[in-house]
Amino acid sequence: MNPTDTVHQSAPESAPRIVLIVDDEEPLLRLMVRLLERAGYQVWAAKDGTEARALFREHAAEIDLALIDVMHPPGAGAEDLLPELLEQKPGLNVILTSGDVLSPSLEEILNRIGGGFLRKPFASKALLRILDEMGGNQVSGSNATGRAAGRRVV
Repeated sequence: MNPTDTVHQSAPESAPRIVLIVDDEEPLLRLMVRLLERAGYQVWAAKDGTEARALFREHAAEIDLALIDVMHPPGAGAEDLLPELLEQKPGLNVILTSGDVLSPSLEEILNRIGGGFLRKPFASKALLRILDEMGGNQVSGSNATGRAAGRRVV
């Protein structure tokens, strides 16, 4: 993400309002937090899977969307974390980020849930755009997400 790529806009009314960000690259994590807060989102930030699990256990009912770096410690990163989060909250909106291609298992999960994927490095505008696109996918609390199958790639 380019730090000079500033965007000052409010999160649309239909957009997820509370986002959990998981990324072990602390400068990027801080930058994403700042960007999303400026855009009107409330943000919970975790630098690893352990922090993410603790935050999610405490705030799962409030979190509308998880933005997860595919590779983060401990363990296998999103391969471990994502199924756990979806088990706790099946209608959770998810965007994965990575500089690499997704594994077949993560690809299948994103296709099934209608999640998104951002390839690193990405521009601030791309992150806000995918959040906006997923805005119509508010978590309803039921297992039926109402989302179209397939993933969004930016």
